[in-house]
Amino acid sequence: MRSTAADEREMRLDTELQALAAAKDWDGVLATLDQYDKNNNRRHKAHRDDMDVTVVDREPDDAGEFRYPAASLLKLSSPADWLDIIYSQRPEDLHQLVADDAVSKALKGLTQKQKTVLLEHIVWGRSTREIAEEMRCSVRNIVKHRQAALDRMRKAIKE
Repeated sequence: MRSTAADEREMRLDTELQALAAAKDWDGVLATLDQYDKNNNRRHKAHRDDMDVTVVDREPDDAGEFRYPAASLLKLSSPADWLDIIYSQRPEDLHQLVADDAVSKALKGLTQKQKTVLLEHIVWGRSTREIAEEMRCSVRNIVKHRQAALDRMRKAIKE
């Protein structure tokens, strides 16, 4: 079985603790354990800070099942998988994808259809035709929604 980085750290800790205990350096043992716990907490905190609660914030689909069952969550092995899982795919959460406060505030002010069009077009890279087919409307209608959203955002950001 292949050893992980965590296993390697544990083995190094055990070796260091055994050497300190053999030398009866109990203060050194405590200091080493404290340092290990401090580093471990830092690593875990950094990992927790990177997590996004949108993974657990899912609505059931038409069949009553959640979009990401546990088996799907277990395949988190590539950045492409993470992007689908981490970021909310709901148009009303579009404002959470940007760091700039003015842009985020402007996105919150858009209509639901405008948010949907921007999410599908800009974030997911879907064509205007694909969006129109999904929303059961004309391509021209999608273009109008997108243009109105961008105009509204420009105006909000300038204020």
